[in-house]
Amino acid sequence: MERACGAIKVIDSLTTKTLEQEPYPGKDTPPLDGHVLIEYANALNHVDRQGLSTTLNAAITAHVYALTNLGAMINHHVKHEDVGSMVIVVDTTAAVLHEFCRT
Repeated sequence: MERACGAIKVIDSLTTKTLEQEPYPGKDTPPLDGHVLIEYANALNHVDRQGLSTTLNAAITAHVYALTNLGAMINHHVKHEDVGSMVIVVDTTAAVLHEFCRT
């Protein structure tokens, strides 16, 4: 469980930093790249889950899907409001994972 929780913490930190890179007018900030979030999801999906509870496994899977969907939405240039809604899902699934790791 320690390894899975460590991976969750790293992926969440990277996700947060990636999402905070909003482009600012007049600055040379690159546009948000959804492929990065999909890569984070893939990395989390490959974490060794042997010995984890089925509930924690399901929570990891939900977070993987949320990250993947968010990345795809960004890549397809969907409405900002829709991306914002998916960010909430990503934040919520991450919060659930952090709660599992706290116990």
